[in-house]
Amino acid sequence: KEYVDDTLPPKIIEERRKIALTTNVIQNFKVGKIHKTSKDDIIHSIDFSENGNWLASANDDQTIHIYSCETGMETNIIPSKKYGCNIVKFTHSERAVLHTSNNVNNRENSIRYLDINSNQYIRYFSGHRDRVVSLAINPSSDSFVSSSLDKSVRMWSLESSRCVGKINVNGYPVVGVDPDHPMVLPISCDMKTVYLYDIRKCSQGPFREFTIKNQAVTQTNTHTPAIPPQNSKIQNLTISPNSKYMALSTSHEGVIILDAFQGNEIRRINPHEGHIGNMSEKQKEKMVNYTFETCFSPDNRFLLIGDYMGYLHTFDVGDNFKAITQKSTFHHVAPLTSIKFNPRKALFATASRSVALWIPSSGHDGQQPINPTSHPISL
Repeated sequence: KEYVDDTLPPKIIEERRKIALTTNVIQNFKVGKIHKTSKDDIIHSIDFSENGNWLASANDDQTIHIYSCETGMETNIIPSKKYGCNIVKFTHSERAVLHTSNNVNNRENSIRYLDINSNQYIRYFSGHRDRVVSLAINPSSDSFVSSSLDKSVRMWSLESSRCVGKINVNGYPVVGVDPDHPMVLPISCDMKTVYLYDIRKCSQGPFREFTIKNQAVTQTNTHTPAIPPQNSKIQNLTISPNSKYMALSTSHEGVIILDAFQGNEIRRINPHEGHIGNMSEKQKEKMVNYTFETCFSPDNRFLLIGDYMGYLHTFDVGDNFKAITQKSTFHHVAPLTSIKFNPRKALFATASRSVALWIPSSGHDGQQPINPTSHPISL
């Protein structure tokens, strides 16, 4: 068991307790806590607070759940029965989240700004005329961007209910955020192009475009998609913390990794490939209805991806995204669609029909659990 002299200055204690996310450490992550939904409902999204103290989930039963990353326990359940909840994102405050609606019968597409301590709404952001499909919080200001099936991307300030900018697009728009370049807004609308906008000059159009090759290329360069790619679309756009890589999750062709500076394609990864042969035609048809998130570790060393059968895949970014682990867990018996790494602590979360909190174990045998609260990540 690790020992740190508590008589040392606090800064030295914190430094000595930091965990470097080596391959051995990432391979020995285990589920430390599991939270199942009450009616086996799907969890649409999860997100950590910026300080790493809280985790929020948006559940299909029209509730938002809050979990403590100190204890791993659920601390609050916030109902949203009238509007439902689909995407949940923390603002820069640990007290507040943004969430979108999934109640199609209500036809309400506003984005809601919620105080999770008082369970009171602070503000509504109205303007979208169809379902909001992605949200991105600006890393350096109290502003955010949303995209909708109404074929628009809107920019907002948390201080105003009215949008401060709008871009009309075609197709299925998905937005992301560039951690090192907060004024850059990446938008994908189809399987052909990623557009880069300067938020301050949106009306002038994109200042750069990345063209995506229309072919199915995987690690072996021999894969043929199990589902015809003609209706394929990008569903999620994630940029690594060092702004070097862009991961595009697609509905049919797995994950496309691009160089975030040049737009060159680095790799295509299909996490579902090993299961396709065992899937029924109905399962294959249903798979395209799920959005599978990708997640980079805070130190940029690893990429985490879930698959339709509930498996968690980990890839070594520095080794050309080489696969290093494929974990199956009885905790996820449904598609593993949501993955988030805590930005401060040695902890990540996955979600399907339950929320699982993963923590590292010490030693090569991985038997001794490590308290993630006492061991922040060494970046």
